[in-house]
Amino acid sequence: MPPQDLRAPGDEIEENAPLSRWVIAGSYDSARECTAVQSKLLSGMSPAEIGEIKAELKKQGKEWSGELYKKRVFASQCIEADDPRLKGN
Repeated sequence: MPPQDLRAPGDEIEENAPLSRWVIAGSYDSARECTAVQSKLLSGMSPAEIGEIKAELKKQGKEWSGELYKKRVFASQCIEADDPRLKGN
Protein backbone atom coordinates (compact mmCIF):
# COMPACT_ATOMS: atom_id res chain seq x y z
CA MET A 1 0.00 0.00 0.00
CA PRO A 2 1.27 3.50 -0.69
CA PRO A 3 2.71 5.40 2.26
CA GLN A 4 0.92 8.21 4.03
CA ASP A 5 2.03 11.65 2.88
CA LEU A 6 3.37 13.08 6.12
CA ARG A 7 4.00 16.47 4.50
CA ALA A 8 0.31 16.98 3.70
CA PRO A 9 -2.34 17.77 6.28
CA GLY A 10 -4.98 15.13 6.88
CA ASP A 11 -5.17 11.66 5.43
CA GLU A 12 -3.31 11.94 2.15
CA ILE A 13 -1.21 9.24 0.49
CA GLU A 14 1.82 9.31 -1.77
CA GLU A 15 0.47 7.35 -4.75
CA ASN A 16 3.55 8.23 -6.83
CA ALA A 17 6.08 7.15 -4.20
CA PRO A 18 8.53 4.49 -5.42
CA LEU A 19 7.36 0.96 -4.62
CA SER A 20 10.39 0.56 -2.36
CA ARG A 21 8.63 2.93 0.09
CA TRP A 22 5.25 1.18 -0.05
CA VAL A 23 4.03 -1.04 2.79
CA ILE A 24 3.87 -4.74 1.95
CA ALA A 25 0.51 -5.71 3.39
CA GLY A 26 0.74 -9.42 2.63
CA SER A 27 2.29 -12.18 0.60
CA TYR A 28 0.14 -14.51 -1.47
CA ASP A 29 0.70 -17.65 -3.52
CA SER A 30 -1.03 -16.29 -6.61
CA ALA A 31 -2.25 -13.08 -8.21
CA ARG A 32 -5.79 -14.44 -7.88
CA GLU A 33 -5.42 -14.80 -4.10
CA CYS A 34 -3.95 -11.29 -3.84
CA THR A 35 -6.78 -9.69 -5.79
CA ALA A 36 -9.34 -11.65 -3.73
CA VAL A 37 -7.88 -10.21 -0.51
CA GLN A 38 -7.76 -6.77 -2.09
CA SER A 39 -11.45 -7.06 -3.03
CA LYS A 40 -12.34 -8.16 0.52
CA LEU A 41 -10.49 -5.17 1.95
CA LEU A 42 -12.23 -2.81 -0.44
CA SER A 43 -15.64 -4.20 0.47
CA GLY A 44 -15.05 -3.65 4.16
CA MET A 45 -13.68 -5.35 7.21
CA SER A 46 -15.40 -6.74 10.24
CA PRO A 47 -15.31 -4.81 13.53
CA ALA A 48 -13.01 -7.53 14.93
CA GLU A 49 -10.53 -7.08 12.07
CA ILE A 50 -10.56 -3.30 12.52
CA GLY A 51 -10.03 -3.81 16.26
CA GLU A 52 -6.93 -5.93 15.58
CA ILE A 53 -5.48 -3.24 13.31
CA LYS A 54 -6.26 -0.50 15.84
CA ALA A 55 -4.52 -2.49 18.59
CA GLU A 56 -1.43 -3.03 16.44
CA LEU A 57 -1.31 0.65 15.48
CA LYS A 58 -1.64 1.66 19.12
CA LYS A 59 1.43 -0.45 19.95
CA GLN A 60 3.29 1.56 17.31
CA GLY A 61 2.06 4.86 18.72
CA LYS A 62 -0.22 5.49 15.75
CA GLU A 63 -3.95 6.06 15.38
CA TRP A 64 -6.50 4.42 13.08
CA SER A 65 -7.89 6.52 10.23
CA GLY A 66 -10.66 4.88 8.25
CA GLU A 67 -10.32 7.44 5.46
CA LEU A 68 -6.57 6.90 5.14
CA TYR A 69 -7.08 3.12 5.18
CA LYS A 70 -9.63 3.32 2.34
CA LYS A 71 -7.33 5.48 0.22
CA ARG A 72 -4.38 3.16 0.76
CA VAL A 73 -6.35 0.00 -0.04
CA PHE A 74 -7.93 1.57 -3.12
CA ALA A 75 -4.48 2.56 -4.44
CA SER A 76 -2.85 -0.77 -3.51
CA GLN A 77 -1.31 -3.05 -6.13
CA CYS A 78 -0.64 -6.77 -6.39
CA ILE A 79 2.94 -7.26 -7.58
CA GLU A 80 5.41 -10.14 -7.66
CA ALA A 81 7.84 -10.46 -4.75
CA ASP A 82 10.81 -10.16 -7.11
CA ASP A 83 9.58 -7.00 -8.84
CA PRO A 84 12.73 -4.88 -9.38
CA ARG A 85 10.83 -1.71 -8.37
CA LEU A 86 10.85 -2.98 -4.77
CA LYS A 87 14.64 -2.66 -4.54
CA GLY A 88 14.73 1.11 -4.08
CA ASN A 89 16.45 3.90 -5.91
